[in-house]
Amino acid sequence: MRPSAITATIAIGLLVLVSVRDANAQSVLVRVTPTQHSPFDPAVLPTALRDTCLNPTSWPTGWARMGLFSNGLGFFGQLTTNERVQCFNNLRADGKKLAFGIGALKEWCTTAHACWDAQSGEILQYYNEGAPLEYLILDEPLTAPFDHSYTYTVDQTAEFVRLARETYPNIKIILQEAYPHQPATTLMNFFRDVNNQTTTLTGWGIQYAELDHDWNDRHGTLTDLINIQNSVRGNGMYFSSIYWNADPKRSWYNGLMHQGQMYLGWSRYGLNPDMSAVDNWTSSPSTTLPEMTNGTFTRSVRDFVNAFTPTPTGSFGLQPNEILLVGDSRPSIDGRFLLIYQGDGNLVLYYGGTALWASHTEGTSPNMVAMQGDGNLVIYDASGVPVWASNTWGHPGAYLVVQSDGNVVIYQDIYAQWATNTNYY
Repeated sequence: MRPSAITATIAIGLLVLVSVRDANAQSVLVRVTPTQHSPFDPAVLPTALRDTCLNPTSWPTGWARMGLFSNGLGFFGQLTTNERVQCFNNLRADGKKLAFGIGALKEWCTTAHACWDAQSGEILQYYNEGAPLEYLILDEPLTAPFDHSYTYTVDQTAEFVRLARETYPNIKIILQEAYPHQPATTLMNFFRDVNNQTTTLTGWGIQYAELDHDWNDRHGTLTDLINIQNSVRGNGMYFSSIYWNADPKRSWYNGLMHQGQMYLGWSRYGLNPDMSAVDNWTSSPSTTLPEMTNGTFTRSVRDFVNAFTPTPTGSFGLQPNEILLVGDSRPSIDGRFLLIYQGDGNLVLYYGGTALWASHTEGTSPNMVAMQGDGNLVIYDASGVPVWASNTWGHPGAYLVVQSDGNVVIYQDIYAQWATNTNYY
């Protein structure tokens, strides 16, 4: 249902338009690698992996937004067989895919065959246990700490992929490298050359070229990042960036959110990764669950995906041209918050029994709340007269999200246009 006419300046006509950039943003893949504590401590290492994979209901926001769950191959070996099977079952039940981080070229396996022989048995074991394996993440072969030439690295990386696809013909590849430790020109050439050689050997290439971006190293530039992104896409791959805390003076949370904010600002200049990977191998935070508790790893994931990878949803918000009739509501994904259009004409956001925000339109004759195609959220009374609006017209394709931090936000693409400013939870 749509209003047939709009008569007030707060509500300008219905436009059913979605920008190309908006469509791209909606397809961004989110990858999550739970805390990989460093230095190596077998008593600590598997905790975050175990906690997140066995308890998805303790981090519902991150779990729902995540499309790809990942961790180092060896970390799964720290779990019991029953724990791994339950982890894999949880991922499969919710349609999540799995990626193993592995070494294609390392100081402990300096050829592709040596690396594959050292890890293939473990991969097969987990595959037979039900792992929903879709990707292998090749961990920085160019940066591996031993003496090896550029050409050798390209040849051996492509050969490793060939060996993997002999056993797993449909396996996809994320090729990861360090920036700005490796110069932009080197990385563009490397991603291109490995992709081309892999295509020659196996019939198809690399799916994602991923940057391990040390944003605290001032040698990196926005121009480099955009050039790498464009080169990767021009060679038929998707572009991914790892988000993490690269600044030892910051907390994990603050560093992660700082990088997210940087990339959000840079997106206006054309930097828009196809995958956002929250990937943590630092020793903090020390606790993992739940997402509603300050200081946990999953809290950082929750706030990151809310702020930087929003996505339209009809279940937990309103998509363009969707409406709420009297009594209709939308919960947050964790169920703690509820936006409801009441019979008294008031649109109210509740946290349990507490009203956090309201349109203060009680006493009007209710009709509907419309998330219009022009980006404006409008409440209409029974006569079709607008009685409240967000005044966000002029943002076609905008959508509303009831977030699990207590905020209700209208986004166009990934940019917030209006909010209740109740994100205190």
